Amino acid sequence: MALKNIAVMIALTVALGAGTSSALQAQSRPAPRPAEPLPPADPAKPIGPPQGSSTPPVPKISIPIPSSGVPKETAYPEGGLTNEDAATFIKNASHAGLMEIDLAKLAQTRATRADVKAYAKMLETEHQKANDELMVVAKSKRVTIPADPTMTEKAARARLEGMTGMAFDNAYVAAMVQDHAKAVAAFTTAATNADADVQAFADKTLPTLKHHLEQAQRLAKSEK
Repeated sequence: MALKNIAVMIALTVALGAGTSSALQAQSRPAPRPAEPLPPADPAKPIGPPQGSSTPPVPKISIPIPSSGVPKETAYPEGGLTNEDAATFIKNASHAGLMEIDLAKLAQTRATRADVKAYAKMLETEHQKANDELMVVAKSKRVTIPADPTMTEKAARARLEGMTGMAFDNAYVAAMVQDHAKAVAAFTTAATNADADVQAFADKTLPTLKHHLEQAQRLAKSEK
């Protein structure tokens, strides 16, 4: 056999051997295993980054809840009284003023001392003036003043009507001291904490009420 043919046969033999070896290796290689399913999530463990993670916390968002829509009582600025409180002051001040006028008229006919009668005359005049001014404020605020006296006012008048002479004088003066002390306290509060109109009225009337209180205290000290 010629050398050329021998070389060709050797080359074919080598090629066939290589192909057979590759096929055998492919057959002997194990097939890839299918991926195992992930285990189910543990319901007891929260989903999210593990504890100690540097992931920043998600900020909570607060949603404002609307109010019921019921309007609140309107308040005046600077800590002033509400309109309801201002109306109450007007009513109380008006009733107190009318009571002072009524008792002053009674004292002018029942009192024994001339200085007590003069004091009562002064109260009637000045309280009538103050009440007339207060009625203007009440009208502007649409506040209605009940015409009938209160039970307390009726009882105070009935008590004085049952007295005469010096007993009446002393009881009347004592009542004026007590009533004007309360009035000064109420008007002092209203002069600093009320709406503009009520504040102006209280501030203007307060010196007169203080003078009435001082005069009543002076009469009480000179009782006979």
